Amino acid sequence: MKLKGKMVLFTVLVCIISVLSISIINYLIDLVFFVKLGKGSYAFLIDDQGNIVTHLNEKFKPKEEKLYNIDEILYGKTKYITKGKKLDIKDRKIKDYDGADRFFFFGNIEESNWKVGVGISTDYALGNINKTIKHTIIAVLIVLIISIAIST
Repeated sequence: MKLKGKMVLFTVLVCIISVLSISIINYLIDLVFFVKLGKGSYAFLIDDQGNIVTHLNEKFKPKEEKLYNIDEILYGKTKYITKGKKLDIKDRKIKDYDGADRFFFFGNIEESNWKVGVGISTDYALGNINKTIKHTIIAVLIVLIISIAIST
């Protein structure tokens, strides 16, 4: 009789742990999916095997018949970034599934050995820099034209 009671208790504990695990996973999926990173940018979640758990692109989301591994998409270019240590920003630039150029970064979730990935739109990231360069060039041209006009 004591063994049967212990088995029931064990089964209940396993069920509670399973429910909590599923709740935590669902929370992580929602958190990563709804994070706002800027126009044309997004976050995604990768499990400890490199399989995509959640992604903006419906095609990459897990299905009963198929899981997509991060190393298998985008011609395997993300594999270099996930394994790389000190990469330059140019090494992180990839043409994404929708044809847009994005910088990719990955961070570890130590407790689960999962990763959070982010794809930051190059237009968004470089937009302000490009505007500043453009305004500087225009200002230099105006100063040159004024200098030439004054000197003649």
